[in-house]
Amino acid sequence: MFFEPIRTWDGSEMNHLIYSWESEGSMGSPGCSDINDNLIYENDILKYKKYISILKRGKFSYNGKILNGWYLECYYKDNKVISPFYQNDSYEVIGNIFKNKDLYNKIKLREEVRIDDFVG
Repeated sequence: MFFEPIRTWDGSEMNHLIYSWESEGSMGSPGCSDINDNLIYENDILKYKKYISILKRGKFSYNGKILNGWYLECYYKDNKVISPFYQNDSYEVIGNIFKNKDLYNKIKLREEVRIDDFVG
């Protein structure tokens, strides 16, 4: 069995554990940190180039191929783009979909988002 750092949301706070990524309700980590040395987890909201992105894991389509692994849902203006997650890029964690529901809802509705309002 493969073990990695995970994070779980209990409705009020994040809990950090070392566990199997197959655990139900767990948010696995690809094992890398952002530009501020914060470990990146599944469902984190990331600032990435000109995009606000959400880290996901599973099957996704990219360049006509079906891949399985870590990927980003990248949002920019009215566009949503799927991109593989590369561990050597410069990401910045600005929240996650559970603790920052207001930001997440704006992203999903493609409303204008001021990244600086959500940093920290």
